[in-house]
Amino acid sequence: MFKKLSESLLRNAWAHLSRDSPIPAQQLPEKTSRLWHMKLSNIRGLSTTTQEPVTIGPMAAVMFIPSVVCGYLAYWQYERMEWKESLIKVRSDSLQNEARNIFNHGDPKEYEKVSACGVFLHDKSVFVGPRPRNVPGIGIQSGYLLITPLYDAKRKGAILVNRGWVPRSWEKDIRLLQQSSKGEAEIVGVVQPSEKPSAVVPDNVLEKGEFHWLDVPNLARACGLPLDTPLVQAVSNDPATVQQMKRQSPLEESRDRPLADNTTPTFPIPKNAQDLVRFSTMPSDHMMYAATWAMLCVGLGVMARQVVFYPRKYRKMIGHTNKEHWKSVSTSD
Repeated sequence: MFKKLSESLLRNAWAHLSRDSPIPAQQLPEKTSRLWHMKLSNIRGLSTTTQEPVTIGPMAAVMFIPSVVCGYLAYWQYERMEWKESLIKVRSDSLQNEARNIFNHGDPKEYEKVSACGVFLHDKSVFVGPRPRNVPGIGIQSGYLLITPLYDAKRKGAILVNRGWVPRSWEKDIRLLQQSSKGEAEIVGVVQPSEKPSAVVPDNVLEKGEFHWLDVPNLARACGLPLDTPLVQAVSNDPATVQQMKRQSPLEESRDRPLADNTTPTFPIPKNAQDLVRFSTMPSDHMMYAATWAMLCVGLGVMARQVVFYPRKYRKMIGHTNKEHWKSVSTSD
């Protein structure tokens, strides 16, 4: 009898709860009616959520700031990837072409393959740096880029030549410069533009002859040449001139490519043709970075939308705990 009564009460309770209406008091005994109303109120309060309208204020836009920042970084990395791809294509196409004599060519383009023949004016050389480099068989060394004017007596003209990297000891020893090239020399390279220094690179001091980055017009002025004098980067196909891109410790780098028979490297070390189309961050790396930032942008945007438009709905409670409510109802009887 008790079992049937309990099952009947539970069925009636859940039926009325689903219709969100209280159980009629006449269907239950007086004391049982109060107890079941208390239980159903608690159940209804714990199982339902607030339905208040969501008010969106101006501060809601703050939640989307991280997503916007990630989206901008993704677009910036994509632009960097396209710029690197176009730069690699221009340089690769230039290296495949035949070198044109720069003195016979009026206005050469950036990274155009050119050639020149003349005499180096060593007394007007300029050192740009310092620039550390991994020297095969020696290790990491401090040095400079050697910029020397090349004068062609036949055509009565001169150009600037970036001959490559030299050790620090060359800066104050004119004999090393003179011994590096005697008589007429022929060079093959590409037209090199001015560098864009980062915020941490010091400014050039023309009055003292200090150059920390390549500024072609001021380099020409320091050498006593017209400001529109082009700068040619000497290029070599010698595998020994390839610059190591992998980040290693100085000891590991010094052991990577030891010189045969402990011979002394030849200075200056010109730019290798492979290094013209290689960067520490290649386009594939930029694509990976762009995809990462894009996924973060979408994920943070979805979370911000959930927080702003669909805030978490807290369950309603009845003002005091169920245990206290039950006790108050029981004692009242």
